[in-house]
Amino acid sequence: MMQPSRLVWAILTVALSGSLAQGGDWSIAPEAVGLRGRFAETQLVVTGSADGSPHGRTDLTRTATYTSADPNVATVTPTGRVQPVANGATTLTVTVAGSTREVPVTVELVGDGPGVDYIEQVRPILVKNGCAMGACHAAQHGQGGFKLSVFGFEPLVDHAAMTREGRGRRINTISPRESLLLRKPTMQIPHAGGRRLEPNSREYELVAAWIEQGAKPSPAAERRMTRLDVYPNQRNARVGEEQQLRVDAVYEDGTVRDVTAWCRYDSLDENLVTVNADGYVRVVGTGQAPVMIRFEGEAAIADFAVPLDRTIDLADWKNQNFVDELAVAKFRELSIEPSPLCDDHTFLRRLFLDVTGTLPTPDEIAEFVASTEPNKREIWIDRLLGLADSPNRGQYHER
Repeated sequence: MMQPSRLVWAILTVALSGSLAQGGDWSIAPEAVGLRGRFAETQLVVTGSADGSPHGRTDLTRTATYTSADPNVATVTPTGRVQPVANGATTLTVTVAGSTREVPVTVELVGDGPGVDYIEQVRPILVKNGCAMGACHAAQHGQGGFKLSVFGFEPLVDHAAMTREGRGRRINTISPRESLLLRKPTMQIPHAGGRRLEPNSREYELVAAWIEQGAKPSPAAERRMTRLDVYPNQRNARVGEEQQLRVDAVYEDGTVRDVTAWCRYDSLDENLVTVNADGYVRVVGTGQAPVMIRFEGEAAIADFAVPLDRTIDLADWKNQNFVDELAVAKFRELSIEPSPLCDDHTFLRRLFLDVTGTLPTPDEIAEFVASTEPNKREIWIDRLLGLADSPNRGQYHER
């Protein structure tokens, strides 16, 4: 039986396809693709309009179909990931509900470009697959006699551990695929850490190419990355909807590189959203939760807001300050009813705990409850914060 969340998504997709067939709008990001090098990749993200989704947007990346005009230059997977084959230019055709768009693709530096870079290409694989984590080879004493630094922060030390320690037995430049560095994580020989690489995957082929080229360290100083850009970095969705993320690394020299395939993704609340190793998010619950994206010492957040399936009435809400403005915007976004006004005893207890970290005395409670001043709560807030107009009442003295 289809799970409820998948059923909801299927219904939304059918409804959306009908609206698109009648002229609904949709877009592709990026609108043009440039690939440099054999192992470059670009993730397409297709976004459509849908009346049933908050803010009228929904992800169509995995419901669209993709065709390359020249697969000998570039190919595209069913999930919208564009990969190079040979230098040249071609066009991708993206189809959604009978409507098509074209994406130009240029490919260069395949075969005649620089070799695989250890820091920018190999190290991210070790981090993403958990090899350079504290629970694995980055533990205090490593694992199985093989130790790496946490998150690869000491690349030269890690490079020496892989290529020179253990009498150099971890790599085999003559027969790269016989290297322990590949045979263990693919479980061709026993590995206590389990399977970390799939044989013949692009990650596997990239490490094999690096070993074949001599397993060299990076030839130049490490480029400094200034930030990660995530698309979309905010998404309002419904339970059952899905979203493909796209991640660009921006370097200090202005270079922008698609690193979607090499990032590590973690949901910070799996009761609301789940995410796989490809950056594909599924919404499974209501509320607000972020997905954390990490790559090479940088981190970014994609925030998902999923409203409750109900209508709220905020007609009586009155903003008292800018915090209230932000609060009511979030109430509307998540369809949350604010709590009713608390009684005097509860208010005073919360005020004292928040401001002083202590409880009010019985005399203070009696004084506050007996007061008939209409703005007594504001008066006591100022009193505890030292903002009242009277020096005797404007400073809270420690007991």
